[in-house]
Amino acid sequence: MARLLSLTALAAVLAPAAGNVFALAQLTAGCTSSSFTTPSWLVQDLRSQTSANLTVASFHALNRATNVSLELRCTSSTPTAGWQSCRARNQTEQSLVAAFQADTSTAWFLFNETWSCSDVTPSKPLTFSALGNSSVALNCTTDTSTTTTCHSTKPLLVKATLASPVKITPSYVSGPLGHDTKGCTAQSRTPAWEVAASQINLRKVSGVLQAGNVFVIIRNDHLGYTASCGGVLTGASGPQPLTCEGQLAYRRPDKYQIDTVLSFAPETFELAVNQTWFCDDQDPAQPVSITASGTTPLSVECQVFNGTAPTDTTTFCSGGTNGTFAGNTTSRALLQPYSLNDPLPTADSCTISSILSPAWWFNGFETNTTTNNNQVVTAQFGMELQTGGTQSTGNFAIVAADGVVDATPSGTNSSAELPWNTCVLQSVGDAALAPTGCEFRYDMASRFLGLRVQWACADLDRGSPITFSGEVRTLVPDLTCVTSGTRIRCAASDPQPWRANVTSVTWK
Repeated sequence: MARLLSLTALAAVLAPAAGNVFALAQLTAGCTSSSFTTPSWLVQDLRSQTSANLTVASFHALNRATNVSLELRCTSSTPTAGWQSCRARNQTEQSLVAAFQADTSTAWFLFNETWSCSDVTPSKPLTFSALGNSSVALNCTTDTSTTTTCHSTKPLLVKATLASPVKITPSYVSGPLGHDTKGCTAQSRTPAWEVAASQINLRKVSGVLQAGNVFVIIRNDHLGYTASCGGVLTGASGPQPLTCEGQLAYRRPDKYQIDTVLSFAPETFELAVNQTWFCDDQDPAQPVSITASGTTPLSVECQVFNGTAPTDTTTFCSGGTNGTFAGNTTSRALLQPYSLNDPLPTADSCTISSILSPAWWFNGFETNTTTNNNQVVTAQFGMELQTGGTQSTGNFAIVAADGVVDATPSGTNSSAELPWNTCVLQSVGDAALAPTGCEFRYDMASRFLGLRVQWACADLDRGSPITFSGEVRTLVPDLTCVTSGTRIRCAASDPQPWRANVTSVTWK
């Protein structure tokens, strides 16, 4: 009987037919980030037919990173021979190498594919190689002519392990809150909310609203999801919108996130909610997006306080609702199979930035030396890994020398003659943006700063971080020096951080 294979065995099965074929992905945004975050294939429309000694199977395989779908056909003259090689229709060369095996209850798949993405780097496409294997249940029937026909019971997601440009199995996420909780889909047919708390402040002049503010905590009990909403009121009539924030999850963000929109009518104290959430508890292959709305008057107690002028009043109210209030489903939409556990792809991640455009931010450079030995210097500066954007986050690690930095001997100009000095990490800042180790050298006369630096990225798989290393060559901004006795302290006069690229980058 067939079984799911280890990646080593998978590579052995597929490697002989792989060749050096590359498929250039469509130039659509997201190919690179999706290849790093969700390398996988979606298998659909599987049909297998066995008659006498011939087995023919066909299915569609969608590469979810490139959004390219291929129709594959697998043929075997001996049904019990094991794995069948599959080929794409109407293609003489193919980037996807696939193998198929089935019995009367289960089908197994092996995939090995190499593709390229140029959405981020058009002049230098980045090549990906991935391996994956999985299985799906079958429904089979045999007719009077002893022909057995089988169909897959649902689409199949085959998650991949990247073999290049990095060796990693990307982590998926737990999905939007409550999506896989038993009863999510069924209970969503009768949406209901509870106002856990509210605070309202209204300023009126001669009984007419001038300004105010509202804070509301609303809970969808079916999901166990709570949103905090608030906003400033104006003198306008009718419902006024509030801004909502949901429960914070300190992890990789989900591709789909619960969205809550509230409005409050100060004349009637009526609260209106419109919320979108997601369910796949009945079948992860059929996730659904659900939007519902409802209204309720707030049950509050109020106090009125007189202002400085006789006609000015401030009304303060607090309370919630007595139990839950019902709403109506306004829309239901099917989403891509298995997509609720996809992370939100991002091009600004640690791993992607380190592979495509590695660079560090530097700031706060300073040196200390003495008047009687100005060839001996101690140095300190801040470092932060650049992960996208044109500005640093400000979460710098503070790096200093372990001992001394010898300046270039008089009369020499080669930075290669400078000695390397071990770094000491005095403070980390943001651990995800800090170096894990480095050596540096510095020349006072030219302000040349060189580093050999190491860092790690765990944004794709926290259990298996990727370690990077490379070299940095940069010039320190102009320094301002102050002498106090025999001590000379020099510091960069420009407080703005500067950026320097990393060369000779390697990773494992």
